[in-house]
Amino acid sequence: MTKGVIDNPYVVTATDYLSRAITVTFNWSPVNRSLSAARVDRDAGCLYQNVLIGLGPDGTPDTTVSALRSNGNGVVTLTPPQLAAINLNTIDDVVATQITFGL
Repeated sequence: MTKGVIDNPYVVTATDYLSRAITVTFNWSPVNRSLSAARVDRDAGCLYQNVLIGLGPDGTPDTTVSALRSNGNGVVTLTPPQLAAINLNTIDDVVATQITFGL
């Protein structure tokens, strides 16, 4: 479990070389720390298309099962069942490992 204060919502942003951004926002319950939603916002033309959480079986982020895929441009919202399907149940699951933005 992560020590210290975790912002709610928990927001991570990456920008590409032209300052176009992709942002992931995790909303979670302060009572039981469960995730209530996740949202991926991607600027049009942003180099990064996916949010990769943790590492896959080969030790790289590219093969993680905990990947949030953007839908091209715009917004993707994920529900708790969708997050649970990729092994993200609590905010601790998110902050316990690395977050990488990929192609």
